[in-house]
Amino acid sequence: MDVIRQLGIQHEAIVDVMTSARNEYEHDYIVPTARVVRAHLHAAQLWIEKSYTAYEFHPIGFAGLPLVGIGAGARRPNGSALARVMFGEPQPVLFFWNSKKQLLTVKADGVEECRDFKSFDTKEMLRLEAPYIRRMLAGGTGGTALNEASLRDLLERYRRWVKGDYVRKGEEWILPSDGAGTF
Repeated sequence: MDVIRQLGIQHEAIVDVMTSARNEYEHDYIVPTARVVRAHLHAAQLWIEKSYTAYEFHPIGFAGLPLVGIGAGARRPNGSALARVMFGEPQPVLFFWNSKKQLLTVKADGVEECRDFKSFDTKEMLRLEAPYIRRMLAGGTGGTALNEASLRDLLERYRRWVKGDYVRKGEEWILPSDGAGTF
């Protein structure tokens, strides 16, 4: 419940009902009937589905990315549809590499540090993610939803950019063309 509250997700009444029933079974050793188990399972599935729809939740990809502009084009063979990317001034960035279950920190000078998700306890991970999830739920800057291939592409572009493989053009930092018409 604490995690749900910290993230700003509502529907606490459903969670309270399910938690109290779980406590009854866990602490009083009451074995639930199959009908009761199915009912709780269906309630949990509906709540999760509703939460994802209502909150338009997408896993966090980047936190702190100084993204000024992004443009999409035709999907390339690598699966990415990014055509143009513009960044602001370099700054430290967190990349939640969900497919690898790792958190990658890319510092403004390009130095990287990678940690497995399992090396964080729940409170540490919540401390990292909660501010961004709360901002999205509050209707603030919700970010841009990208598929895994586009997130990896964006990561590679940011890595190149912070390591000095960029061109200063006016007030924008633009990656040089990679030969595929992208910047």
